[in-house]
Amino acid sequence: MTALWFAINEPAGNGVSGAVWMLPYGPADLMTDAERDAPFTSRRTSLLRPRHVSRRITAQDGWFTMHRSHPDDDGESVQFVSLQTNVDFKDRLRYVTIPPAAFGVMRLQLSKAGVTSAVLFPDLEGVASFVTRPSLPR
Repeated sequence: MTALWFAINEPAGNGVSGAVWMLPYGPADLMTDAERDAPFTSRRTSLLRPRHVSRRITAQDGWFTMHRSHPDDDGESVQFVSLQTNVDFKDRLRYVTIPPAAFGVMRLQLSKAGVTSAVLFPDLEGVASFVTRPSLPR
């Protein structure tokens, strides 16, 4: 629901749909303890739930990806490997689109479910954003 909130938090501009990306994962996809100790030396893409986090990351249940890379033809620079081109992830990566007409109603539903800026940003800025937001839906 957090990803959905970020996708539809603002009104759709010029009829542009929103999107939420999803990645089913298993234990083998998680970063190992050894990789945590030297994350930039790993040769594979892995998922990471940070140990030390900010209040926002905790509230948003934040997870991260650590992407593998490979050297460019010159052997010196590094080329990023995205999830949609990574052979280990591309067949599992999915997304749903949210039509612009659904944004307002979905924002209202998320608000009723307790997914608001005050919850996702548990600081003065997040609470102020929630309190001063125009009434839903938009």
